[in-house]
Amino acid sequence: MVERILFVDDNEDLLRSMSDLLEKIGRCEIDKAVNGKAALNAVRAKNYDLVLLDVELPDMTGIDVCEKIRDFDDTLPIIMLTSHQEFHNIGFDAGATDYVTKPIKADFLLTRIKHHIRRSRQAVNAVYRFGDFEFKPNCNELIDAKMNRIILSPMETNLLRYLLDADGNVVSRAELLQDVWGYGKGVNTHTVETHIYRLRQKIEPDAESHSIILNESSGYRIVA
Repeated sequence: MVERILFVDDNEDLLRSMSDLLEKIGRCEIDKAVNGKAALNAVRAKNYDLVLLDVELPDMTGIDVCEKIRDFDDTLPIIMLTSHQEFHNIGFDAGATDYVTKPIKADFLLTRIKHHIRRSRQAVNAVYRFGDFEFKPNCNELIDAKMNRIILSPMETNLLRYLLDADGNVVSRAELLQDVWGYGKGVNTHTVETHIYRLRQKIEPDAESHSIILNESSGYRIVA
C-alpha cells in the first residue's frame, strides 16, 4: 500500500531531495507545501496518512500549524522536524505524534513514518478496556464506570496505549522515550514522569496510592 504523505518545509532543496528519496525507497506518495497556509489547505482538501512538518516556516510556526490541524483532526499522525530539541515538549503539547531531529536520516525517518502509519491504521476502531474504563484512542478519550468522558491529550493517548499494549509487562523509561516520543538513546529528560503524573491525575482513584499505573524499578506497568 502506498503511503500518502504531506511534507511541509520551506527549504525547497531539502523538500525535493528528501521527497524523491522517500518515494523511491519507501513507496510513498508525497505532496509538498512550503508554508503553513498551504499545508492547512492541503490537509483539509485531501486525506493523508501522515504529515511531516518542519517547525520553522515563513508564515507561521510548525507548532501553530499542528495546533490548527488538531482543531479538526485528532488522529492524523504528525511528525515534526527540527534541529532544536527544546521544541519537543512544546510540539507534543500542541498535538505532535513524534519528532525527528535534523539533519534527517532517510532510513530512520522512513522507519518512524511506517511505525506511526501502522499504529494509526490499527487504532482507528480500537477500544481498550481496563479497570473501570473504556479507552478509545481514536477519540483521545476514556469513559469511566459512570459514563463520564475523560479527555486525554494526544501524547497521553499514545502513552496509555503503549502501556496497555505491553499486556502488564514492565516498560522502561528508555523504551517509552524511544518508541512513544522518538528520542534517541541517552536522552535525559523528565518528560515520561511528567506525562505519567498527568495521566494518573485522570485515571487513578487515589492520587496518593497508585493502583493502575505502577512504578517498577526499571519503569512502569499498567494493571488492566
